[in-house]
Amino acid sequence: MRDKIKEYKINGVTTIKKLISEKLSKDIKKKINQIFSYQLIKEQIIKKEVDVIKNPRLFSLYKKKNTNSYNNTCLKIIQKIPEIYNFGTSQKMIKLVKSFGLKEPIFSTDPLIMINSKYSNSELGWQYAPLHQDWRSIQGSLNCLVVWIPLTTIDNLTGAIKYIKSSHLNGLQKTSEHKWFKEANYDKSKIELLKCRPKINDAVFFSSFLLHKSEINKSKQVRISLQYRYNDLSEETFITRDYPCNYKHAEPKKKLITKNFPKKKHLEKIFS
Repeated sequence: MRDKIKEYKINGVTTIKKLISEKLSKDIKKKINQIFSYQLIKEQIIKKEVDVIKNPRLFSLYKKKNTNSYNNTCLKIIQKIPEIYNFGTSQKMIKLVKSFGLKEPIFSTDPLIMINSKYSNSELGWQYAPLHQDWRSIQGSLNCLVVWIPLTTIDNLTGAIKYIKSSHLNGLQKTSEHKWFKEANYDKSKIELLKCRPKINDAVFFSSFLLHKSEINKSKQVRISLQYRYNDLSEETFITRDYPCNYKHAEPKKKLITKNFPKKKHLEKIFS
């Protein structure tokens, strides 16, 4: 483990083999399939629950049928799977995060499930982040740590992680505007991007200041990854800046999402 921590400090990134169990990985993917199947049945695209992950064209059909529902399911609903939070706050995970120098770990954002499929890309590469530093969107502790775990196969077609070695040591980089968020400025002719292709359930630990990006998934398979981001409550600048949080959390809309819902009859059915 000492070698991993040393590698992380020097390169800004290291990989931990088989961080999550095969069972947990399967349980998360099973829940993802269940959530999408409910919506696909509702949209009359399928008649019964199926393995959506093995049938990625269904993501495209769902998105075309009801884009708002698709985006809500991808960006909000599947992010709330309890098993994801349980592992992220487990004794095993917290102990590991602390070994990378975070004395008092705390989530900087909710854990994230990312789904990438060429069948659901509205514009090639639009959903893919350019070279960037996660810290620019997080703006938390200086030792903010990102843990990225692939739940499906990562290869040259599904999309490896590309990064600039030791770029975390150069501070916050200047950026240009981009449809996604911000793109880091760098000399593409002089700087080599290295590739990281972890196996399923391995975990890539990297500094939030590491310049990195994911390659576009050009395969016929869906690419699913799990991501945790941790700040450190004890980091001096995080304390002096009053624990800044650059995200909106639990901000409710003032109007009912579904007009004239629920009725008394709906609750009677639930509690009967």
